[in-house]
Amino acid sequence: MIWRVPTHKTKNLVHWVDQMEGSKKLLLVDGGPINDKLKLATQNLHYVNVLPSIGLNVYCILLHDTLVMSRNGVERIVERMHTPINR
Repeated sequence: MIWRVPTHKTKNLVHWVDQMEGSKKLLLVDGGPINDKLKLATQNLHYVNVLPSIGLNVYCILLHDTLVMSRNGVERIVERMHTPINR
């Protein structure tokens, strides 16, 4: 988990998102399970979505203006892309 959220308060996350100019819709992606405090802090923000890397798809990326990924999330997606599909 890259995002260490000290509290479940939404105002801290709003301040962080406001520092990113021009992002109207934000997607946060992490490699592991999502922190409970981060879930609580973002649930009232309609313009911020949080996903684990396993749930990421092209449609989700296209719906958002800004994509923020943790290093672990990127590594898991790269690993998933190198895994062959057995059908």
